[in-house]
Amino acid sequence: MKRIEDLESQIYIYEYVEKYVESYNEEHPYLEEKMDIKRVNDSTYRVNPCPICGHKDHFTIYPATNSYSSFNKDCCTGGSILKFMQEVEGLELREAVRRLYEITGNAYETESLDEGNTAQTPKEKTEYLKVQKKNFILDGIKNQTPEQKEVMYEYIASRGISRKTADRYNLFVSPSVYEDKSLGTEGTLRLVVPIITGKGLFTEYSYVARAISDGFEGEKVLNNAGGNSSLNIDYVSERPKFEENKTIYVCEGWADALSIEDVGNKAIAIHSSSNAKKFVDEIKQRISTAKSYTYILCFDNDEAGKEATDATIAQLKDLGIKSLKLSIPANYNDVNEWYKDSPDTFRLGLDPFSADNMAIYMDTKFINDILEYDTMCSVTTGFNKLDEKLGGFSGLVVIGGGSSMGKTTLVHQICDNLAERGRKIIYFSQEQGKLELVSKSISRIEAIQNKENMIVAESGMDIMKNPEPISTKKSVRDNAIAEYKKFANNILIAEGTPKTNIDSLKTYIEHYISTTGCHPIIVVDYLQMLSSSNPNDSDKRQIDTNMTTLRQMCRDYKVVIIAISSFNRENYSNIVDYKSFKESGSIEYTADIVLGLQLEAVNHLDGKGENEKRTVMNNAKSGSIREVELVCLKNRNAQPVFSCLFNYYPRVNYFVETQKKEDKF
Repeated sequence: MKRIEDLESQIYIYEYVEKYVESYNEEHPYLEEKMDIKRVNDSTYRVNPCPICGHKDHFTIYPATNSYSSFNKDCCTGGSILKFMQEVEGLELREAVRRLYEITGNAYETESLDEGNTAQTPKEKTEYLKVQKKNFILDGIKNQTPEQKEVMYEYIASRGISRKTADRYNLFVSPSVYEDKSLGTEGTLRLVVPIITGKGLFTEYSYVARAISDGFEGEKVLNNAGGNSSLNIDYVSERPKFEENKTIYVCEGWADALSIEDVGNKAIAIHSSSNAKKFVDEIKQRISTAKSYTYILCFDNDEAGKEATDATIAQLKDLGIKSLKLSIPANYNDVNEWYKDSPDTFRLGLDPFSADNMAIYMDTKFINDILEYDTMCSVTTGFNKLDEKLGGFSGLVVIGGGSSMGKTTLVHQICDNLAERGRKIIYFSQEQGKLELVSKSISRIEAIQNKENMIVAESGMDIMKNPEPISTKKSVRDNAIAEYKKFANNILIAEGTPKTNIDSLKTYIEHYISTTGCHPIIVVDYLQMLSSSNPNDSDKRQIDTNMTTLRQMCRDYKVVIIAISSFNRENYSNIVDYKSFKESGSIEYTADIVLGLQLEAVNHLDGKGENEKRTVMNNAKSGSIREVELVCLKNRNAQPVFSCLFNYYPRVNYFVETQKKEDKF
């Protein structure tokens, strides 16, 4: 039996460390600063950076005494070649002794190691666990029986993953996963996914083990003690070959990564969304090669996964690394579930631009969008002639008009009609408050309930001024209030403030939809008073920005938005056209429907002077009933251009459709 000291004396520590440094640099090509060993004087050599702590100018080799030490007392204790194998290379004592025998060409003698010297310190215990993990994995791969392989294949098939991929990753089953002992679940049959990173002296072993026994109620997934690296993290250390696909998918679970590998792509599994930061740290350690790739993040379809995705994308961006988010269909929890259920759609969907792929859209959203669109397009105004030509409201609707045309009153009446039929309304009012709008509704209902004797109906102003009507009109108001209360629960009126802008509207709508699950009709009253996100925008820029945002909200939230717009003052006496809209900007191009209100008298001003025109228009406005024409300038869904006539009763806030002699268009 040879003494350890005799074996150590046969190895020249300087040459051993020199080979270690060469091997380390070969195995870590991504390091921006290579490790080296340089002569300090005749009796010492220095290794930089330190192979243990990474700091400089303290890890020293002494050829004369065949030993090493550190000037940093917190780094390592130093000693002989055997201690170097333990402290630097991470070998457990028994493994270090075995290597001494191998290097010196002697047969290993187990008696050569005193059993009393087994690992006791926390660091030695960690090294001991490393050896245990390595042996467990290598033995599990090597000693898998045909029967165990079939059990493994059967389980893998239930996850949609092929035998070829299972073999490539050396998957095996075991009833005695090492960590089971500490968790009290010894004997649980588990699928073991080996995670082997690095090469040569720097190979590290870890694993994930998934319980596959029927009816198992304990911990489904075990990650080995001491932590593990991301599965396939070595991809990041390799420079891509010429014309090789330079994308790497990053998932949470091993089954997600193997699903992607199964169809021929590279995938990394980080084991949990909580490991997202650790993954970024792994990227940092390999930054020079990591920058060669674009990372497609496909974490689980839950809140934790979405938050981790956003955080990881931001962190990678800070590192100058490209990343994209994969869109997993909402009906799947994760990548593997998607692959197992619909492999063909999954293959197409791995394209990070799959959200725009029409084959996937047809399979996943087409029918649902038809149903939602049908619901949106059933937004009828309650005016029969208008609905017949218009085909119902959809998308972004802009209704404009000059002063005294009743544009707010018309939209408000349409909202009451919709609310009465059960539709939910959110009315953002920048100008008129709840009292004024509710008083208009009650006034109009009084007029409708007393069509034959409309004079008994109160005006909105009468209602606001008199909390208690005179006795002869008390029943008129009470009946109208009772009728209004039948559908008032379907109406929300949000009063604007100087701080109200397009972002605050968006937030309000998002919260409403997420809280109620309902997609309401939205009214913006009115467009020119709604500020944009940027207070420095010009009036035209403000309208353009808000129109674009409102149109996007229609699409994203599946809602109809009605925006009320004012007219340019110089167009009050002209026939409605796009130029009539104040700061019209992108209204013509962005809106789905564009409607304009004008006095019918404007059609009879040809050949008249300015004074005569003004007289005609003032007379038309002054009557108790105004003949008003609603002109459609744009309609994506049905008849594109038309007009409808209304009698407008301004005192009682009431529009009534009238018979039109002939279509103008």
